[in-house]
Amino acid sequence: ADSAVTDLAGLQGSHGLINARDSNSGMNLLRHTLAGISDRGFFSKLTFTGSHRESIRRLKKHDGDLASIDSVTYDYLARDNSDEIEGLRILVRSVRSPCLPYITSIRRTATQADAIRRAMNEALSQLPEISRDLAIREVLPASEADYACLLEYERSAANRGFSFVSP
Repeated sequence: ADSAVTDLAGLQGSHGLINARDSNSGMNLLRHTLAGISDRGFFSKLTFTGSHRESIRRLKKHDGDLASIDSVTYDYLARDNSDEIEGLRILVRSVRSPCLPYITSIRRTATQADAIRRAMNEALSQLPEISRDLAIREVLPASEADYACLLEYERSAANRGFSFVSP
């Protein structure tokens, strides 16, 4: 929060923190955002931390300069453990992204999957404190097509040289 940097371009050449190579919010959305800033690498050093909370912890210790944190994780921490994000600030938001899906066995029929979703929504309706705690109002149907944008973000960044295999 006390950094004089006002935009992502001001962090070029810095130390990036990524929770995992296969993370959408911690890596895919970050590289998509950074690929729009530079046509060559961005970070001088890159560390994989293993979790969003660990990335936050390292930012607070000044053991890294920039991390992309899932908004749900950040909001949970702001609500329940505000000391964990104290001293940090949101510099910019990435493009919108679908959240993680609930997945069932491929042996389930669409009717069975719909019944599970209806039961989850009924539980959220009958247990408003659980809905509030989870910050979930409704479970919506989803398809692979809803997640196609994530592959496009990945391809777009990779085509501009942002694979994050190395800094």
